[in-house]
Amino acid sequence: MKIFYSMLFMVLATASLVGQDFDMNKFTYKELPFFAEKEQIIKILGEPNKEFLPQNECGFLSTDSQSKVFYSLRYDYALYTGASGIKYLLEELSLEDGVEVSYDGHKLTNQTDLDELIAIFGMDVMGSLHDTYTGRYLVRSSNSDDGISFILENGKVVKIRYWSPC
Repeated sequence: MKIFYSMLFMVLATASLVGQDFDMNKFTYKELPFFAEKEQIIKILGEPNKEFLPQNECGFLSTDSQSKVFYSLRYDYALYTGASGIKYLLEELSLEDGVEVSYDGHKLTNQTDLDELIAIFGMDVMGSLHDTYTGRYLVRSSNSDDGISFILENGKVVKIRYWSPC
């Protein structure tokens, strides 16, 4: 009987994930969308601690690869990068105590564990991790070639970082 219920659970869990997509546009940080205008970022977060030219060798945020000059805005926990005529994106967010980001209305903090990630993103996206995982786990966007790396320590999210291919 346990085998029957286990199989039923697996079928139902899998069926509920069909068509589930990972979309970076569903992230928000302090009411900012993942892709935001520089003025909007400064209006909500204030002046950055530092504004600088990032040294990305390749990828979607590389001055050399994109033929645009990119700038980064460094805040205590967040890093935004963009260029003139291109929205800035949340390149990195450290989930220190009290810092949270939302994905499609679900809060992610440094207490978010693997079970919660699976509930939010689905088994097909996060299912290959174990509950004490430490390291980086890349989740590619369903509508572009880039994605988000989740950095976990002891099975809990400590940082998210934008990723693009070289």
